[in-house]
Amino acid sequence: TPRSSRSSTPARRSASCSCRSAQSRSAGSSRFDIPAVSLLELSFPTYAADALPPELARARLDGPHAAYHAELERLMVSARQRFGCAVLVDWHSMPGRAVGGSGVRPLDVVLGDRHGRACDPALVRRARAVLERSGWRVGLNRPYAGGWSTERWGRPEEGLHALQVEINRDLYLAPDLSPGPGFGRVAAVAVALAGALANALAGGAAGARVAAQKKPRPEARHESL
Repeated sequence: TPRSSRSSTPARRSASCSCRSAQSRSAGSSRFDIPAVSLLELSFPTYAADALPPELARARLDGPHAAYHAELERLMVSARQRFGCAVLVDWHSMPGRAVGGSGVRPLDVVLGDRHGRACDPALVRRARAVLERSGWRVGLNRPYAGGWSTERWGRPEEGLHALQVEINRDLYLAPDLSPGPGFGRVAAVAVALAGALANALAGGAAGARVAAQKKPRPEARHESL
């Protein structure tokens, strides 16, 4: 994700999140273990103006990043074995200024499917319909087409689908990034979107999904649905 699309996170916020995660692990509520990260590593925001020192970047890749994706791989493979496919919905937050212009209403959501390569089109259409029924303005692939996770797990021909969902943070966060008045509504829409995708796979979209797995991955697809 472009650095400009994320604000730097204060060290104290990162540290407090880490402490809560550690407390959850000790209480047995965590699904997987994340290697410990030093306070020095936490003190350097991921999206900072200066480049992340190489030793800290390597520590993050070898620690939390590797553990997270190892567990994600287990879940994706397990879901595919059980249901015949797996769908990753990769949720992100984006600043309103990244998707708005002078005199133009900013986009509320940007869906990213790597330009048609990462997710069955029927699932993308279903997700877009749910979001638009909520009254939101939805874009596709511009300016966010999907990042590393979407590219890694978006392999429809193998029964693995990935869809990145960038949500305008003005919809649910206050200026200080605490939960805003719309937080509950966004959470409810997220639940509705997950249910719609599950229903799509269990119904008509399942046939399209099976057929798509037998075809080679397309090189590109148009921007709008």
